Amino acid sequence: MRIPIYPLYLNIELILSDDGRTLTGASGLASSYIGSITIPDGIENIRKETFNGCVNLTEIHLPASVVDIEPETFDKCLSLTNIEVSKDNMQYTSEEGILYNRKRLSIVRKPIANTKFEFCIPDWVRRIDSCAFKNCKNLRKVVFPPLLTEIGDAAFFGCKAIEEVHLPSTVEKLGGWMFEECSNLKHFVFPMGCREIPNSMFCWCDSLEEVIIPSSVVRIGSYAFLGCSNLSTIDIPAGVTEIGYGAFRDCSRLCDFCLPSGLTEIKGETFNSCGCIKRIIIPEGVRSVGDSAIRLCKSLEFLSMPSTLEEISFGGFGQCHNLRQMQCYSRNPDGISMSKSAFLDMDLSLCTLQVPIGMEQVYRNHFVFGLFGVIKGVL
Repeated sequence: MRIPIYPLYLNIELILSDDGRTLTGASGLASSYIGSITIPDGIENIRKETFNGCVNLTEIHLPASVVDIEPETFDKCLSLTNIEVSKDNMQYTSEEGILYNRKRLSIVRKPIANTKFEFCIPDWVRRIDSCAFKNCKNLRKVVFPPLLTEIGDAAFFGCKAIEEVHLPSTVEKLGGWMFEECSNLKHFVFPMGCREIPNSMFCWCDSLEEVIIPSSVVRIGSYAFLGCSNLSTIDIPAGVTEIGYGAFRDCSRLCDFCLPSGLTEIKGETFNSCGCIKRIIIPEGVRSVGDSAIRLCKSLEFLSMPSTLEEISFGGFGQCHNLRQMQCYSRNPDGISMSKSAFLDMDLSLCTLQVPIGMEQVYRNHFVFGLFGVIKGVL
């Protein structure tokens, strides 16, 4: 279903669902100059990317009937400065062009072109919704309200000018992808009481130098620090029991960290392409090393594997060409599920393997461990 909207001479149409209540797209906007759009009354839902490509849209007026606006609805509206809402709308309101929920407890969307270098979020706000500041590239500093409790997914995705973030201690929940591609973010301090670092939270924050993680954190999500190429050290709390897939992949300067004792697995690609790591001690209790978990660590010289290890997946320690000393505490190497690809593309004859005293010949007879140049019983 299509209906024309102002200005008619540009032949602009809204694309609606069959019931006429859901706005799913708009035709003609990407190639035409549109200063303002007024959404007709009766439309209740606006789907994400409805205004995709509307780079010249500066103002939008929402009717009383709208009850649901999906995240990412206004992400690519690069010229948008003002979102106006009918005073009769029971779900949303606006102030100074910024979209809030009706009670003004949540900031829903700050228009990209409405963003100055610094923004002070009003004290009444308790939640920042998903994608609320997404792609606000001019935003350098955010002052957060003192009673903020929650920040949604991708809330500051692509805010490339932000350098520091200081959250109030009241924040209890953080969203995934929250600072992804914030390429100037250098310092971040998690609030005390925070339980986890969400998935992809700092993905490709290539200026990130320092992250302070409180002792309350028990989980680091998948790809949490992917591509943080300036991060050299991180203090992982002792209480962390899970580090997600690819959590530190491509952290090319990372060299100083200690794996906590509560881990049961090193998931796939966790430290893939961390080229400055020289030593890794996998703690007792870890049972498996995932695919490419410690792969392409070109500076790795020393590796210690626990007695609890049961499985090494494809490329788990692959292409670590400078590895010269490895310890394995297992008294049952035949019980470790692995193949030659566990040490993919490596010349193990250059490496010394230290094993429990009395187990030297058992290791020498092993189809993989037997490839090590020197096997010593010293543990």
